[in-house]
Amino acid sequence: MSRIAYGSDLKSLFDTCFMTGTISDINWENDTATVNNISDVPIFYHCEGHTSTVEQGSSAFGIGDDGLIISHTGAANPGASDLKIVAFEDGSLRACCYCPEDSTDFDCDENNPENIDKGDYEDISVVDGCPLYTWEIDPVDSGFWFDSGYSITKIEDTMSETQTVYADTEDETESATIKVTDRCDNTAECEVKTCDCDVEPDVAYDDDTSDDTIDREDIATIAVTGGCPPYAWSVEGTGFWFDAEYTLTEIESNAISIILYADETACGAATITVTDFCEDSCDGGVRCTEGEWSILETCGTEVEDSQFHCRYTVAVGQYQYKSQGCYDYIAPYDGCDDECVEECPAYYYPGPSCNMASFQCINYSRLRGWICPP
Repeated sequence: MSRIAYGSDLKSLFDTCFMTGTISDINWENDTATVNNISDVPIFYHCEGHTSTVEQGSSAFGIGDDGLIISHTGAANPGASDLKIVAFEDGSLRACCYCPEDSTDFDCDENNPENIDKGDYEDISVVDGCPLYTWEIDPVDSGFWFDSGYSITKIEDTMSETQTVYADTEDETESATIKVTDRCDNTAECEVKTCDCDVEPDVAYDDDTSDDTIDREDIATIAVTGGCPPYAWSVEGTGFWFDAEYTLTEIESNAISIILYADETACGAATITVTDFCEDSCDGGVRCTEGEWSILETCGTEVEDSQFHCRYTVAVGQYQYKSQGCYDYIAPYDGCDDECVEECPAYYYPGPSCNMASFQCINYSRLRGWICPP
């Protein structure tokens, strides 16, 4: 313990002095600490944002911190009653942290990477917690570690809101939960996984989860399946954005779903493109309720009295698909055989109604796009 003289005369020198010491234990309830093997030393600290000493000032300190200690007696071997911890040795200011019973803000940082390549590492962070933190990897044999030597799965009593997580190269390394508990016993659970581009299914637009339409000045959910995060999302169209401030048409996310925003000018279709970590891409679309259908492509000849059970019109995303036809091979319609039936692409095939041995499907199709009204 070093002693630094304070005062301009001999009396001050012995009445008051500053010392430094390393904190080895803290009692946050009583605002006391153990410093240099002296227990129950009071902490009187002005937290950042406060102009006077506050209760729970001890919450700014962590085990291992070097504190600045004031002694009003100048005793050669002071006890706890002679000392007060009043600052950090380096003069830094820290905010104090409290444990309200209704505290629910502690969580994983939304910018955390979800995917860690085998043999690589990423930083995982938490926000709005009260240190000290305990970090644990669950399960312990997941193949994820807190050190490059692949041996540490638990870190206790740390001030750090960020830890580096390593994924080893074993085949079993797939996923894990990073559990972080703060001093208030709040818990955040951050999910990590490895993703093998040669194994995972390609990224695909999720029509079942994604919304088909969106109103002006409203939101819609768009989603994908498969692929490896992070996902790069882009949107084209009039009045569509990835943020409530209407500034972003491109964004990166670890999540498989994202929110699309439509401003007051939105119309026609929003064309969504998603590219994953493996550089595979997929497209999808959402229709604004302001718009109209416009023919983009036709094929074949529309025959009104062809087999009606094969006529269908389906809208998917920003496109509408229409097909009809099916000529009977056994009893050709009006003498038409299969050579006079033009092959048209079935943009969307709804089911087996035309998929019968005696029918040729389809002889007519039309593709429409949803556009802004002229």
